Amino acid sequence: MLEQLFSTQITCRMIEYIIIHEYKEFNYKDIRDVLEVSPPSVYTGFKTCKEFGLILETRKIGPSTLYKTNTNSPLYPILKKLIMNLSIKKYEVEIDGK
Repeated sequence: MLEQLFSTQITCRMIEYIIIHEYKEFNYKDIRDVLEVSPPSVYTGFKTCKEFGLILETRKIGPSTLYKTNTNSPLYPILKKLIMNLSIKKYEVEIDGK
C-alpha cells in the first residue's frame, strides 16, 4: 500500500502540496505549474490521490475540473502529521546545521 501511495517523487510532492494547502482548490494545470512537472507526471499524481481518496472533485469551470484535499480521508490526519513533523525536522537541521 505504501509503495502505491508513494510511487513516485512527483506523487510525494503532490501529496505534500495538497496537505499543506488543504483549503485551496486546484486543477491539473495549477499542480503542474507549482511542481514544474510534465502533464503525464501530474496525471499519475492525480490518479494516485483519487484512488486513495485524498482529493475530491469540487466543481467544473468550463473544461477545467477543480479539486480540493479530502480532509475526511482516513489518511489525511496521518499524512498531515507526517508532513508537519518532517517539515519541523528539516528546519531544525537547517537551523542547527546538523
